[in-house]
Amino acid sequence: MKRIALAVVALVSVASGWAQTDSTEVEALRGELMALKQEMNDKKQSDYVTKLWKPKNKFAMQFIGNHTLTNKETGVSYKAVKMVGFDMSLKNIRFHKKPIANMVMLGVNISTNMNFAKFEQAEFNVDNINGDESTPNVGGSSFQEDFLNSAMSSMMPLDIDLMQLDLGLRIQPNVQVAPLYCTNIKPLQALKVDLGYSYIPSATGLKVDDDIKYGFGSYSAFNIGLSWKFFSVGYEHRWGTIKLNTIDVDGILGGDDGGDDDYEYYGAYDGGDGNPVEEEVATKQKHSVSSNRIYFRINL
Repeated sequence: MKRIALAVVALVSVASGWAQTDSTEVEALRGELMALKQEMNDKKQSDYVTKLWKPKNKFAMQFIGNHTLTNKETGVSYKAVKMVGFDMSLKNIRFHKKPIANMVMLGVNISTNMNFAKFEQAEFNVDNINGDESTPNVGGSSFQEDFLNSAMSSMMPLDIDLMQLDLGLRIQPNVQVAPLYCTNIKPLQALKVDLGYSYIPSATGLKVDDDIKYGFGSYSAFNIGLSWKFFSVGYEHRWGTIKLNTIDVDGILGGDDGGDDDYEYYGAYDGGDGNPVEEEVATKQKHSVSSNRIYFRINL
């Protein structure tokens, strides 16, 4: 009888040990599964953030709100009636791999830039004249000022055929902010605010009636916009100056007769014998540019 009791006690002890071992192993497996699940969630979130802030090639189309080209020598302002612009990204440079707090990214975008504008009317504004003392005088008064005042008094704009083409390189430091990332609502997390400043050195060409002018333009621009996934819309203000030289098309084509029309001059009087004195005008001209535009961008 004693032997039977000892055997029962032994069996109970072994069964209890097995149960304790099984419980420990189950707890260990449960901990490993939870750790693996957390690791997978972290990896999924990291991949989502990486995808959300992945650098994208950008193609932008810009439409003019208003665009003004002003000759700083004569004070003549030209207002565009048609304008279109294009940007194509070449390189996106990020200052840090991961966004700050998953909400802020700093970087530089480098892209090509093209703008075309067509003007049909010119307006005169004496206040735009730069006051260059080299301007020839007629009877002791500024020839340009007299002419412009006369044109302004007529209240009639001057019809012209003027087109402008810019080909440049945009260098744009920018910051992107995802203000709604903390909402944990994915469609809202993808909404970003774009802020940027651009420097745009450009080759510039102007066609004025039958004359062609070429030169260098130096532009600055500020933009603010909203991006959501593949699409962006925003506003840009651009300003700058261009320096132009004139191509003598008639001379190249042999259309000149070799007379006095081979160069530009103002007719001025010396105040002595009353004979006209031909004064050559500088072929280089400086213009100021100012424009406001709306842009649409595709981010691929």
